[in-house]
Amino acid sequence: MQILNSLSGIKKTVGIKLEDKLRKTLYKAPQKCISSIEYARRYKSNGKWYSVGESELICPRPAINLGSTSLDFAENKLSICSGEGVLEISSAFQYGCWIISPEGHLLTNISSYSHFASQSYKDLRIAPRFAKPSRLTGTCLSIATRGGAHYGHWLVESITKLHLFRLAGFDLKDVDYILCHRPTSGTPENLFKQLDIPEKKCMWVDSSSPAFRPDLLFAPSYPEIYLKSLPWIPKFLQSRFLPLTVSRPHRRLYLSREGYSRNPVNSECVNRIFDRHNFESFNPESHPTSHLVFSEAAIVVGHTGSAFAGIVFCQPRTKVLELISDDMLDTEGGNAFTLVSSCECDYNYLVCQSTHHRSNSTIGATPYDFYVNEVELEQALISLICNL
Repeated sequence: MQILNSLSGIKKTVGIKLEDKLRKTLYKAPQKCISSIEYARRYKSNGKWYSVGESELICPRPAINLGSTSLDFAENKLSICSGEGVLEISSAFQYGCWIISPEGHLLTNISSYSHFASQSYKDLRIAPRFAKPSRLTGTCLSIATRGGAHYGHWLVESITKLHLFRLAGFDLKDVDYILCHRPTSGTPENLFKQLDIPEKKCMWVDSSSPAFRPDLLFAPSYPEIYLKSLPWIPKFLQSRFLPLTVSRPHRRLYLSREGYSRNPVNSECVNRIFDRHNFESFNPESHPTSHLVFSEAAIVVGHTGSAFAGIVFCQPRTKVLELISDDMLDTEGGNAFTLVSSCECDYNYLVCQSTHHRSNSTIGATPYDFYVNEVELEQALISLICNL
C-alpha cells in the first residue's frame, strides 16, 4: 500500500461532510461502541481493516490446584485465537488509549480488551466533554495501551502491537508519529532501546498529554493474551530479545510486590518459607534485564499482577505458581493461566483469603492484601521442586 497516496486522498474522501461531523463530535463523549472490523465494513471510505494471522484452536495444559480451594478453568481449556489486525482510519480522535471515530464511535478492540468494552463505554459516556485534540499532520501509529507504561501491559500489549503492524505489511518508516507511553526505567526502557524506535517520532501518551487527531491513524488491535492462549506472543518476544542460546533453567523466583498493594499480611512468615527453599525475591519491573532472568527460571511464584508478564520469556515446562486472592476470582483471577499456557509452561495455583471482599460486578484488580496459608504454601513449593 502506498501511504502517500492514501494521504493525498484524505481530503477528497473526508470532505466537508466529515469536517462537519468532526466539529459536532469534537467535545462529546462517544455515542456508540463498535469493533474496528465492523467499523471498516460500515465506513469503507474512511476505514480499512488489515487482518493478520488465521484462527487457531489452542488446547492448553490443565491448571493444577495446590491448595484446599479449587477453581474452574473449564472455560479456558479451548480458545480460538483470531481477530488480530490493524485498522487504518482517517481523522480519528485518540484520548490516551481510547480511539474514537469521526462519527463518534468508540472503537473497542483497538482501544481496550474486548471484555472491558462495555465498561469503557460507560466510563467515557460519563465525561461530558473532552479536551480539544492536537492536529497531527501526516500518518500516525498508535501502540498506546489501557495499562499505560505499567510493566506488564507495556511488555505484552504495546510491544506486540508493533509486531502486528509489521505483519500487516507496514514499517516504522511509513509513519510520521508514534503514539506510545514512555517506558519506565528497568526492563521496559532497556527493551525500548533495542526496538530501534526513532524517539523523534514518539508522541508520549500520559495523563498530562493532550488528545490527538492525526490525518491518518494506524491502530493495531489488543492482543487478548489475558483472555486467550496466544503462542505467537512469547515466540515473537523471545526471538526479538533473547540470545540464541539461553542457560538451562535453574533459578527459583518469587515475584515481589513490595511497595505496591495486594501483599500477604503474613509476609514475614511467607518470606521465611521462600528463603528456606532457596527462592530469590525478584522485582522484574525495576530490573534492567528481567527478561534474561525469566529465561533462566525453573520455578516462578507470584501474586496475581502484571509482573507475571515476564513469563513470556520463560522456557517451556517452567513451573509457575500463582497466589490468587479470593477477591479476584470474579474479576481478573486466573488470567495468568492463559499467559502461562501460551508459553507452554506448567500452571499451578493456590487460592488465598482476602482481607476484604468487593461486589462480584467490580472490574479490575483488588487493592486488598490477603492471607497465605503457610502450610499449603510449604507443601506447594515442595511439590514443585520435587517435580523439576
